[in-house]
Amino acid sequence: RLRLRNEFFMELSTSLNMKDRTFFKSWNRDFRLLAFADCGVGAFLGVHFVLFNNFIVDRIGIEAHELGYMEALREVPGFLNALFIAIMIRFAPPIVGGLSLILMGLVWQPTLKQIASWIS
Repeated sequence: RLRLRNEFFMELSTSLNMKDRTFFKSWNRDFRLLAFADCGVGAFLGVHFVLFNNFIVDRIGIEAHELGYMEALREVPGFLNALFIAIMIRFAPPIVGGLSLILMGLVWQPTLKQIASWIS
């Protein structure tokens, strides 16, 4: 049984040999670009998170729980968007539009300075 497993891995390693590239030639160009982009995004995102967290802790002096508060506030619009999509699925569009107008009229009262910035 162990011999069969070793033979399988030997066969797999020879079929994935980078010199003959027979395995990778079967991939089309778009898939290769997608795989390359995926690996690049993963690598650079890992570097970004390490550098960002070190900068936050060392330079600004924000602790992990404070960073969590900031990121939680950043997620609120996404949750509201999911709530709005759920409402759109449940109710007819004219009802959702009317509720949105009423909510905006009750909650969002623009100041004269905001209206002046729109005009200029």
